[in-house]
Amino acid sequence: MAAAVSVLSPVTSGCLHRFEHVAMGCLWELYLAEADGKYAAQAASAASSELDRLEAELSRFMSDSDIARINAAPVGRPVRVGPATYECLELALRVHRQTAGAFDITLAAPRDHAAQAAEGQPRLTLDRHTRSATRHAEDVVVDLGGIGKGYALDQLGRVLRAWRIKAGLAHCGQSTVLVWGSTPPGGWPIGLRDPHATDAELATVYVSSGSLSGSANVLHDGHVVDPRTARPACGALAAWAMAPTAGLADAFSTAFLVLGPQQAAACCLQDPQLAAVFLVEVEGRRVLKHCGADLRWKLQHPAAARPEITRSGLASAAQRLEETKDESHFAGFERGGDDDEPGGARRGR
Repeated sequence: MAAAVSVLSPVTSGCLHRFEHVAMGCLWELYLAEADGKYAAQAASAASSELDRLEAELSRFMSDSDIARINAAPVGRPVRVGPATYECLELALRVHRQTAGAFDITLAAPRDHAAQAAEGQPRLTLDRHTRSATRHAEDVVVDLGGIGKGYALDQLGRVLRAWRIKAGLAHCGQSTVLVWGSTPPGGWPIGLRDPHATDAELATVYVSSGSLSGSANVLHDGHVVDPRTARPACGALAAWAMAPTAGLADAFSTAFLVLGPQQAAACCLQDPQLAAVFLVEVEGRRVLKHCGADLRWKLQHPAAARPEITRSGLASAAQRLEETKDESHFAGFERGGDDDEPGGARRGR
């Protein structure tokens, strides 16, 4: 059920080829390290076809998709879904548990959220044996907007690796980036965009493998809500998550925007491969906070415009996060962050 594949024309720089494709309402870009440009184009075309196939399964706006069928089924009736849809739903429920409900793919009226939370009722359940999903309230709508693109990005990477594309970078709408294989010296430079000035960047993170994803209410017209209260998320001005997979990074960036630095630290403590970066406002000053796995990065703004930067501790989920350095001089973190690191083209939200 895939749509027509866009014509992909490579832009070559040495052995690096660039391709683009429109799917899921945004522009996807692929940078593939492959000596044979024609072969790289064939691999990119196969990856684009996979994106179209996944959109047809995961979008709630396509009437015959798996997600649309779940939403249209009577309450309590299981709906059998495809392997990709089931895997994405299972991943979403896993992050839901890890974040104590801060990430939720079910939309519902505030009264239903509150009532079901109080009663301990799940809004959606999965059955692995029948590979089915079941809604448990009439007003519940399943929406993979906070994880679907990241999950699809992982599947795109799987296709490209099956085509023996051993290294590359791909992103979806400059919100989630996936990196695999050999990278430029120091890693791919990925920019963290200022949510209040999208043509500016707060910092550059150097990614050698895995995924980086960002989320900010101002970039989404305030649509990110705390699913536990049905009120707008207020944990931070912006949040970024780094994780081994794009699906996890996509979901956790949304959850971290809801949770804020202190509660997100508990998630990072449970999974040492997770990292979080926040833009928060403290006494009228904009501050970047980081917790979790170490990052290599540097600030981008001149001294007059850039935010302050702090390092958050992970002593325990109950303790206040400690700031381990006086960052009034923007000295960077204890590891990485040297100002003389190489720059380059940046991707990010």
